Amino acid sequence: MDHRAFECFQAEGEWLKGNLHTHTCNSDGEATPEELVQWYEQHGYDFLAITDHDVITDIKPLQKNHDIILIPGIEFGYSPEEEPGWILDMLGINMQQLPHFLDPENTGRVQYDCAMSPQKIIDHINENDGLAIMCHPYYMINMTEPYLKYQNYIGMEAYNYVCKDMCGRGHHEVYWDAMLYRGKKIWGFCTDDSHKADFGHAWIEVKAKERTKDAILEAIRNGYFYSTNGPKIFSVEYTENHTVRLAFDRPCDVVLLPWPKGDYIVRSYENEMKIVDGRKRFYAEVEPQIAHRAGKVYFRIELVDKDGNKAYTNPVYF
Repeated sequence: MDHRAFECFQAEGEWLKGNLHTHTCNSDGEATPEELVQWYEQHGYDFLAITDHDVITDIKPLQKNHDIILIPGIEFGYSPEEEPGWILDMLGINMQQLPHFLDPENTGRVQYDCAMSPQKIIDHINENDGLAIMCHPYYMINMTEPYLKYQNYIGMEAYNYVCKDMCGRGHHEVYWDAMLYRGKKIWGFCTDDSHKADFGHAWIEVKAKERTKDAILEAIRNGYFYSTNGPKIFSVEYTENHTVRLAFDRPCDVVLLPWPKGDYIVRSYENEMKIVDGRKRFYAEVEPQIAHRAGKVYFRIELVDKDGNKAYTNPVYF
């Protein structure tokens, strides 16, 4: 069983909180880069990616004045040349500079009169130690085909706060499951996608070996994180009797979504509460009912609190 999504809860290292999707006044955000970084740092975030549209915001002068770990990035949004009817948005995390084929005149911005092949961009991101993440598929109400067509992106947004706030289409889990169902092994991300003063609503918790940018990126590549817009997960254990036991910070329904088989899911409504180090911890167990189909089997877990906020583990594969 490939259970890296659960291994992070037992692995050595420290939990680091971060957001991978934000915008500044360098594109269509309202905050300056300094204001954005200052807010996330003051509110306990350990790392932050600035992903302005079509331009890479320079983080070097900001990093000199802040302890929060800053990661360069960009959001691409376009109709691919292969399928001009699609509108496909993608994050390039840890992008240091634009690829020459998107910036032929060295202007520092994406040039839309040149070839816009998503696969070519994904390959460039990977060749330069970056992470390619598909963002808010439900926002544009895309079909699943574009996400099946392209290869070697690391993940997809499961939740995007701005899409939820702006048009009620913030939950993208159905797209994520559609990819997992069809054999794509990708991770799920929660993000703010902050444009205005809409910070701090969704993030990822990464188990990194050390508090450095490289360690954070390595952990994300390996799936050593969970995503949330509220609930905090303390531990996830896959036990010898084939049950999954979780500990978390508030009363939650625990939903296990395995490889689909008919109309069943596994859900636990009951929580056991204990006081640990003076704080309440809640526990629940679920038991996977795995359906083997063509050798491709996965399950993932969602926690849902009384306000509908969710936490998502990454998928586990058999």
